[in-house]
Amino acid sequence: MIEPVLFMTCGAALYGGMHHLYQGAKNPGGYPHVLHAVLFLLLAGFALSDTSRSLVHSAEELSLYSKLSVSLGLLLFATLPWFIILILKQRASVLPALVSFAWGALLLINIASPYSLLFRQVTETRAVLASGQPSIAFTTAANPIWHLVEIAMLGTLVYAMYLCARQFRTHGKSVPAIPLAGLLLLFGTTAYDSLVYAGLVHTAYLAPLGFLLFLASAGLCWRPATEPGTRQTSSDTNHYQLTMNFNDSPAERREVPVDIPAEAEVSATQLTRQPIVQPAIDEPPATPPLHINNPMVDRVSDGLVDIAVDASLMLKRLDEGEIDTMELKELGRKLRKQAIETRRVTHRMLRTERFGQKD
Repeated sequence: MIEPVLFMTCGAALYGGMHHLYQGAKNPGGYPHVLHAVLFLLLAGFALSDTSRSLVHSAEELSLYSKLSVSLGLLLFATLPWFIILILKQRASVLPALVSFAWGALLLINIASPYSLLFRQVTETRAVLASGQPSIAFTTAANPIWHLVEIAMLGTLVYAMYLCARQFRTHGKSVPAIPLAGLLLLFGTTAYDSLVYAGLVHTAYLAPLGFLLFLASAGLCWRPATEPGTRQTSSDTNHYQLTMNFNDSPAERREVPVDIPAEAEVSATQLTRQPIVQPAIDEPPATPPLHINNPMVDRVSDGLVDIAVDASLMLKRLDEGEIDTMELKELGRKLRKQAIETRRVTHRMLRTERFGQKD
């Protein structure tokens, strides 16, 4: 029964790995998909080598496939904290590096062990059945170090769940809830496998299936790729044609292309709740061009640039989840002040040029 389940897990993991490799190669900056694909491929290799352990014909082959499957499992758990940090867009700290270092030490111990970290000793027994067919059986003794590996697995999962819970409690976003649910499922299957290894439960191991479901649910955290005809991503650049020379006539004005990042696109309702109401002015059909003095134009231009930069900074911080309430309030007050000042200077400039009023 265990072989079909592991083979299906291997096939599904291979498909997930190829899919995320394709997504990572297609999209610029697709390294999250590449790491996701690496985890899928490690899981596929683990399931395949674990299945091969039941098809061996000697103690040497059993030791070889046991080392291979345990090594791939250790690499899975060593990469897990970094994968969670990448999903949550958090900054790396010293603790994940220490966790990976501990898993690396266990990996070296597994490679140096004669029968891997799973077994302390393996005895091979050969016999001939009544039908004349040869039979082989293995008697194994549990390795005490494996209990340390199980504790390390559960500890790594607890740390990953702590990262998700802290992010969810601090920012209240729905993204941490998705990997948190998958980690809870993986924690349950890993704890269940500890009971199977101890001989308290006599069923198949469920951790590979739990890891597959966790990786599949984590795929919901990535944003869909931008399709043709949809809105540009934040990495794209919008091109606007802005008239820069206000003193020339309309026929002589040059249109100069200016590149403005799409992150700086903020509507007026996002900057201030007070709409800008222009006074109704009856103008003749042919209005002469305005001759606006340069100092006022510079003040308006500087104010608009400051508003776009601060709004972009606010949106970036909110998207990364690295902003607290006080910093958000400070940026909001600064944006409101800049918007009001720009509006005041604009009205003053219009009154000065159209009606000759001097402040």
